Amino acid sequence: MSTTTRTRPHLSGRGRGLVAAGLTLTGAGLVLGFADLARVGLLALLLPLLSTALVVLFRPQVDVELIQHQAALETGVSGAVSVQVRCRTRACPDLQLQVPASAGLDVTAPGRSPHSGPLSLWLPKLGRGQLTRVGMEIRAQRRGRHRIGPLRLVLGDPFALVTVSLLSASDYEVIARAPIHPLEHDRPGAVSIEGDGNPIFAVGSPGLPDIAIRSYRIGDDLRRVHWPVTAHRGQLMVRQDSHPRSNHSALLVGPCLQAGADGRCHSLDWAVEAMGSVAVHLDAVGHELTLVADAGRDSSVVTSHHPLAQILDELAVLEPQPSKSSQAEASSATRGRRTSSGIPDRFAAQARTAIGGSTCVVLACSSNDQAAAGSLLALLPPGRTGLVFVLDQEAFTGSGPSAAAEEITQLARCAGWSSVHITPEMSVAQAWWRLQAREPARRP
Repeated sequence: MSTTTRTRPHLSGRGRGLVAAGLTLTGAGLVLGFADLARVGLLALLLPLLSTALVVLFRPQVDVELIQHQAALETGVSGAVSVQVRCRTRACPDLQLQVPASAGLDVTAPGRSPHSGPLSLWLPKLGRGQLTRVGMEIRAQRRGRHRIGPLRLVLGDPFALVTVSLLSASDYEVIARAPIHPLEHDRPGAVSIEGDGNPIFAVGSPGLPDIAIRSYRIGDDLRRVHWPVTAHRGQLMVRQDSHPRSNHSALLVGPCLQAGADGRCHSLDWAVEAMGSVAVHLDAVGHELTLVADAGRDSSVVTSHHPLAQILDELAVLEPQPSKSSQAEASSATRGRRTSSGIPDRFAAQARTAIGGSTCVVLACSSNDQAAAGSLLALLPPGRTGLVFVLDQEAFTGSGPSAAAEEITQLARCAGWSSVHITPEMSVAQAWWRLQAREPARRP
């Protein structure tokens, strides 16, 4: 429960009008010599002063708290919150509750339509120790970090001449996550995300521990080929440690996703929706997750592990890189913190660490920097499952499909990734379907 702080008394519109009338009558009475008219003017000036003293002396002490009923808020979906007000001292008169919110977050009362400006509601009278709770609905227009507050309680005098605002001590943060799209589980013929990307078979022998056998993948050591099983199945099979290990997936959101002239980055929004949906899908099939993402404007790197909720929150607040003009102005300040390919050093180091302990790697990269994309694709070790969304930056800005995105898509397949060329018209579920159907090409 948050305490409130008091602001200075303010004259309402009626109070300002009464003061103006009092000054006019007093001045006219003194100039024209009408004493009664001057007395009426002085009385009009005295009323706001008495109202101010009344409001200040009998101001109640209240506690106010905002309660969010859902653990997470999804963009475009209404969520429920409530404001709880408790009177700690003398009885509270009628209070007006005002709920300001940041741009992009609509706060409405049940049964009301959204409107501009803070929501205003009248609260019932409260006795000493009583509380009241007011339910509201919130809806985020876009993902990211939003704020509600500070909550304002407006107290007035019986003549509505003076108001005093009681502000909550802090505001409240609401994170709106990107929409989550259902993804189909692995279908026959799809690229597998289990283990090293291949089904595993066990071969037992009396008196000997079981030997785990799986299909051969490009890059496997030929000395580990199990020739008897290979001859029996008609395809190359290799030995694998029999001790089961948990599946771990690395989610990488690469840099170079730049904002447009309006400050928005629609390709990053698509990538956040896709990576969030993939994270939910992999978590459902038992994968441990690690997220490595470029944080955007402050050149920092976000690294998150389980739980899933933390990863979804970190994805929701990702910001795009500055536009090319802003990036050029800041190039001198950021020089020396990027590799020769344009990838931040910290991002490259943490990406290598995450990939090193993962059996499946999911990457979202942009087409506006082929050198950076090539460096990210080169991080996939042999024997790992790699899935990459190649975001066509030019298509997302309205310039049409680019040849660079298709070149990166083909380069990814040659590097052992299963890749798909992403355009704005493609849904996340459709991209995932195509991604699973495309086997990587052989390394040259």
